Amino acid sequence: VTAERVLAAMRAARDAGASGLETWEAGIQAFARLAAAPARAPTLTPDAWRAGAGDLLDEIALARYGDAGGLATLLDAPENAGVLAQGPRLAAGTLVALPDVEPPVETASTVQIWD
Repeated sequence: VTAERVLAAMRAARDAGASGLETWEAGIQAFARLAAAPARAPTLTPDAWRAGAGDLLDEIALARYGDAGGLATLLDAPENAGVLAQGPRLAAGTLVALPDVEPPVETASTVQIWD
């Protein structure tokens, strides 16, 4: 799990346009955060997450949605308005709403070459 989180942080940095060195630094910082965090089982239900001390929203998004892209979903949820005021690290016991995400609807487009 640790390696997956470190790689996810590196991918997110790369996708955000970070240089190679900045991508490595993001991975090192993610590993340092994970190494410093006490081992515990998070409280995860289908619609809410009770944060442990120092949990990060991007880590919660990764655990719930499988990638850090779910962070926007967490930030847009009206139920999470007060969570943003805490800053990047959440206080123990903070309840974070985990809204469902509808999969994108694929539409087939028809191209007509001749009239």
